[in-house]
Amino acid sequence: MSTNATQELLARLTSASASASTPSSPAQANSSSYHTELQKLRDEGDTSFLFLRTIIELTANTNVNVNANANAGINSGQNEELLFHSVLGFRHVMLFRWTKFSHEFKSICRDFMFALGLNIVKQEIIAKQVQHQSQNQNQNHLNTVVVSKTVGNVCLATSAAFWKRCWDELSSASSAHGSSSSSSTAASSAEEQHLMQLMVQTTAVQIHVIQSLAELFQSLESIIVQQPFQQIQQQQQHNTTIANKSATENNALLYMSSRACSFLSSLIGEFSGSSSAAQYNCSLEFHRVAHLAFEQNVGLIDTLRIAMGGMGAFVSTLLSSSPSASASALPSGELSTATITNYTNDKNLMELGSTIVNLTNDVISWDTSGWGTSLSSSAHTNQTSTAGASALVRPPEHWREYLIRPDFLGAVFQVYTAIRNTATVPQDKGLGLVLGQLKHSLRQLLLLLSSITGIVFEDKNQRIAYAGFLVDGCLSVLSIVSTEWSRNSDNNLTMEQIDEMEKETVDFCYMITKLVANFKVEGLCQLPSFENMLAAIATVGDLLLKQNVEELRKAQGDIECVEGYEWREEALNMLLEAVVLLADDYWLLGVRQGNSQDVALGIMGNALSPFYSSYVTSKIEMAKMEEYYLTVNAAEVDEVREEIAGASMEEEMTAASALGRLSMASSLLCLSGLFQRCLPQLESLFNCGSNDVTPDGAALLEEVRLLIVCTCHLLTDDCTGETPIIPERVLDSCSKSSITTSGIKRGTEEYSSNTLLISQMINSLMKVGEVQASRIVTEPHNPNLSPFLAKTLLWFFMRFAPAYILPSSCDYDSSRDTSGGDGILAAFSSKQTCHQAISFCMTLSLHYLCYWPQENQVQESLTALLLALVKRGKGVRELIVNTPSMEHLVNLHIATAAMIHSTNQDVPQNTGLSPEMVLGYKRLPYKCRSQMLTVILIANSEINDPKSESFFNNSLQAAQNSFHALIQAFEEKKVEVENINTKEMVCLCVEFYAGMARSSEMTHPERIPIFITPSLPKLSNLMIYYATEISICEILLRFFRDYTEQFIVMLNREQCLGVFHSSAELLKRYSATQCSSRVIQKAAKKTIEADLEEEQSYNDILCAIQLLLNLGAKDFIDTFTTGETKGVESGEVTEVIFYGLQQILPLMTQGLLHFPTLCKQYFTLVGFMMDSYPKKVGVLPYDLFNGLLDSLLFGMSHTDSFISKSSLEGMAALAREHIETQALSQHLSHNPAIFENCCSRLLNEVIFQAIIWDRLEPAGMALLPLAAVDINKFATVVNTISQQLDLEKQQRLQTAFQRLMQPDVILKVSNGNYGGRNNRLRFKKDFEIFVKDIHSAVLVF
Repeated sequence: MSTNATQELLARLTSASASASTPSSPAQANSSSYHTELQKLRDEGDTSFLFLRTIIELTANTNVNVNANANAGINSGQNEELLFHSVLGFRHVMLFRWTKFSHEFKSICRDFMFALGLNIVKQEIIAKQVQHQSQNQNQNHLNTVVVSKTVGNVCLATSAAFWKRCWDELSSASSAHGSSSSSSTAASSAEEQHLMQLMVQTTAVQIHVIQSLAELFQSLESIIVQQPFQQIQQQQQHNTTIANKSATENNALLYMSSRACSFLSSLIGEFSGSSSAAQYNCSLEFHRVAHLAFEQNVGLIDTLRIAMGGMGAFVSTLLSSSPSASASALPSGELSTATITNYTNDKNLMELGSTIVNLTNDVISWDTSGWGTSLSSSAHTNQTSTAGASALVRPPEHWREYLIRPDFLGAVFQVYTAIRNTATVPQDKGLGLVLGQLKHSLRQLLLLLSSITGIVFEDKNQRIAYAGFLVDGCLSVLSIVSTEWSRNSDNNLTMEQIDEMEKETVDFCYMITKLVANFKVEGLCQLPSFENMLAAIATVGDLLLKQNVEELRKAQGDIECVEGYEWREEALNMLLEAVVLLADDYWLLGVRQGNSQDVALGIMGNALSPFYSSYVTSKIEMAKMEEYYLTVNAAEVDEVREEIAGASMEEEMTAASALGRLSMASSLLCLSGLFQRCLPQLESLFNCGSNDVTPDGAALLEEVRLLIVCTCHLLTDDCTGETPIIPERVLDSCSKSSITTSGIKRGTEEYSSNTLLISQMINSLMKVGEVQASRIVTEPHNPNLSPFLAKTLLWFFMRFAPAYILPSSCDYDSSRDTSGGDGILAAFSSKQTCHQAISFCMTLSLHYLCYWPQENQVQESLTALLLALVKRGKGVRELIVNTPSMEHLVNLHIATAAMIHSTNQDVPQNTGLSPEMVLGYKRLPYKCRSQMLTVILIANSEINDPKSESFFNNSLQAAQNSFHALIQAFEEKKVEVENINTKEMVCLCVEFYAGMARSSEMTHPERIPIFITPSLPKLSNLMIYYATEISICEILLRFFRDYTEQFIVMLNREQCLGVFHSSAELLKRYSATQCSSRVIQKAAKKTIEADLEEEQSYNDILCAIQLLLNLGAKDFIDTFTTGETKGVESGEVTEVIFYGLQQILPLMTQGLLHFPTLCKQYFTLVGFMMDSYPKKVGVLPYDLFNGLLDSLLFGMSHTDSFISKSSLEGMAALAREHIETQALSQHLSHNPAIFENCCSRLLNEVIFQAIIWDRLEPAGMALLPLAAVDINKFATVVNTISQQLDLEKQQRLQTAFQRLMQPDVILKVSNGNYGGRNNRLRFKKDFEIFVKDIHSAVLVF
């Protein structure tokens, strides 16, 4: 029953709850005030030991129920909750006031928590239970548990935290004296003596004060490894079972052993920081020292020894079929089913096994490279290599004797197999849960063991032998799982068994990936089971794919109703990741005739080729069923979900392409066969003339689309930003077999047939495009023609054509023959083939432009295709210019250059264009027409070609004529500014100039600035009329941004001045209107999609910032101008950029700075300006300066390290400039505390925070000049900060600052000298030491 302390604590909590209750929500108020009062008591320090006295009373002899089971502790739920919070409060108070207590008291408290958590019950209570059991013969499994598992876990974590608090001291004592205890520094107070007496005498647990770390681990080893398993052996020798004799003692012993494992796991969590919830009120240095002491002295290796000893004993116990088997010997041979069933029916033993395995996992997961290597890299993140992480585990060499034991690996696999097999027998719910946890823990252990690498292996042979045991065991389990899945076609498994098998399949597929990532092809191919492993990947992958197809068929195409789809996809992705690791292994690059790489590559191709065929056919079949279902049910598609699924499919297809390229012949035959089957059906669908999409038609379109996607990934790579080339594996499969001068094997005997297959597939795809293009001329609105299919087809040729058409010998090594033969390079080097392909791309694009003008995604894809082609080189451009479609495209541009969407104008008859084509081209979005002008200019940029020059000049002239006619109409006031047609014409003309601005990749690009420069003032003047029209503002700003980005490097002085003047006028008019009429806010909470959409509405501001950045680049370019060419003066650049910045600053609110792209670009500009032209800040109006400074202070603590670096560099530049020129004197008259505020915020928000480590150098370089502005005021800031610390830490902080701020360095900086290179390097080094010292010794965690 409750006594004084318990009643006092309850009274305090309930009175607070009662006073906080409200009629509207009493429960919520009670809960809130309850925890608030607990926190208040913790913060007050609990000087009356109310928490501890409550714990003592609730765990006293009289409060323990001998009928309690393993999941219940003290009498009532209310008392259990009170005990739980009392332990947490007691831990908090003890850790925060650790130095206030005597050593004896802390030791007793530590071991009291330890005894409570381990359930070390006094003998007299056990005697009571034995007597109770004898009187109740029908209850054989009684167990006295003082506290519940939940409370016990908190007690163990508390004891672990107390052990950590004194670990380094005890560890040093053990190293120096063998086994000795720390001496007491203060005598126990009378109150402490009384509490110690109560803990020892009145509680239900037996407290044994542990004097040393050696004694601690000896005790734990006895509890975990020796006592429980020795008792089991004794019972084996007497031919008895665990459940018959002395059940109470057996259960208590197993329960205690399980809790001891939990204690060690808590200990590891505390020292690694991975699972610690305790607040120690200690410096980071304490944690670092404790971590190293645990890792390098006493602790980690002892825990490993106990964990592996416990694992060995547990495994041996389960595998032993004879009474004489010992815990240290791992028996081999077949497992006794009766024995294992007997053991697995013992819940306590299985629970002990699970905690031992979890402990082993925790030890192996320890990150041995954490604290010891770099404080800055590990001070605030402890990246442990867990089973779920992709990193490999690199244990130290002295762990070898415990981990590298192949016989142990085999025994673990045998135990796992035995347990999973016996678990198929129906079990009670509690036991089934324990067995499930044990199996999961064993799989995590196997994953960790599969990740072990590094110096722990003695040599390569040991490493390979170790890998062999893992591979064999993994294949054995996968074989069993595959067989069981195959047998489950009749649904003869329960839901629980299916759920367990799902997890099992995913884990062992992940294990395959781990093994491949760890041991590589070079190691795995030496194993006899290498081919079996590859066959298992193919078999399991095929099984997963077929299950998905079958389940989707049962769900009639509704993917949302497919059972188990997610886990099968996860397992499949694991296998594909393993295949990618195999296929892209660097070791395979050195293939020579008949060597190991050649053999391994052949084995991989033969074994895995069925997997690719199964993958393609299954994915296509599933896509058809999904599309059929969506069409039948007219289901709406979630765009966001579709986008995510599309990105996931793209990644999966990229991985599958690596699989397909292992055996190109087989993969090409598979795709070719599928094409031949469905293309006649597609042609019939196109020609049917129906205006309705049937479910069968939709399924066929999706089948063809996915086939195109598979073909594209197989034949091409994503070469964005790189020179497009044919993938190496494709080249080898389509090149004649040869040996290079260095002995590398090239090509294959099947190259001719592979090349022919590729050519046939390309021709088939071109035929699809031709049929589709011919049909859209007469039936553009026929949905069966599928713009989505057109987009996919264009995407394929966008990746294929630049890489394959007219391949350059410069892009491939000299052993590749492009001039002759019948390989893939020769096939696409012939003029006839190339002209046919180029003509197809141009004609197809032109048809899509003219007959599908409203299909934006198709336009984007064809623009990407055409730009990729025209940028490919002179040879491709010549082919493009000579196609009839290019002439039609130029004529369309010229004919429609003065036409907006609403224009009704007859088409000149001499252009050879049909009215439908002109009408369709005119209806294109203006941005698309602008992009077509870019294509025309780049394609026709070759000089000394009359045809190209004519197309080039006529296209530019048509755009210029339209713009001049518009300007003339403005000047003569023949048009109304607000008229919608006038605005559209403005958009069209500016977009044409934007198309010119994007054409810098042409030959002789200097022609564009000559053409554009005279029009710049007129373009800028458009802002006079349309500064309130955001859409027109954005187009104008985008034009100036693109023009300066692409052409600023080649502009001469007159052209630059024209750009500068026009840009300044543009920004002035833009800012004057926007600052007065536009309200910019950032909502506190929005979805990611809403944020992205809102950020796009501020693209005009983003363009303005990027424009200023581009102009600033001219200063650096012309700094290195040599010869007679005179560049722009630095002052001229500075004036226009700073003038532009003044226009932008009023728009940059805190709301806008929350948008990532805008924020990053803004701080790039500000950082550049402050670093390059800080003296200009002094002439800013104070309001603008204050806004600029606030943004810098906001940016220095930004999570993006680039933004913070730019901000800190900007602040440093301001401080240095003021030291040298007193540039901020005028602003200081408004606010004398500018620099003090900067120093205070820099220290509090950056240097004293965890974010300092990724901005260490710029923070130091900012602090130095800020402090040097006025070292006395800086000292005042430091004193103000130090007043918040206790006396000892005040002293350390002051001393650290004194060491950092060396008078000679500060003097040089304050005298206007940056300090000199040597002094800056010295301060940089001192600052790093200062930060480490402050974070480790002053700041607390």
